[in-house]
Amino acid sequence: MSKKLLVPVAVILACAVILAAAGAGLAGTAAANAEKELGEMISYLLPGGGEFEEIEYKGTDSKITNVYKGEGGYVLAMTTNGYVDEIKLLVAVDNDGVVKGYTVRDIHDTYGLGLGVQDDLYFLVGLMNSKGDLAVNSNIDAVTGATVSTKGVTKGVNAALAAAEAMN
Repeated sequence: MSKKLLVPVAVILACAVILAAAGAGLAGTAAANAEKELGEMISYLLPGGGEFEEIEYKGTDSKITNVYKGEGGYVLAMTTNGYVDEIKLLVAVDNDGVVKGYTVRDIHDTYGLGLGVQDDLYFLVGLMNSKGDLAVNSNIDAVTGATVSTKGVTKGVNAALAAAEAMN
């Protein structure tokens, strides 16, 4: 190897070691921040729900990934099918079987269309305070240009309601 290359290669290796060490050192911080954010989101979705604890989901719906139980009800984490990819949701259901909150955690649908399931007012109002049996174009309006994603989210909310009812 040429002596001219030795110094740049050594600098690159030193930088790689420093970056790897920094990444390993910050991994715990990132995990703690993600856990804190999830806790805040759960409390926001089901206000007055008290302390939440993760419980084992014993149902058969494979789309439900985690269940958090509080005094006021459940918050269910799940995936559902969108137009482009899976949509990750949190759905809050109170002890009376009513949807009290919902948020999209991750979505990769078309910007300006499929992403409307996150913030379309009419769609959100249709989901809130529902008790199940939601059906797009029946008792809930689809987000314009996002029918597939709307149906996926609606199925997810129905699944959350059914799972919460089964756990009560």
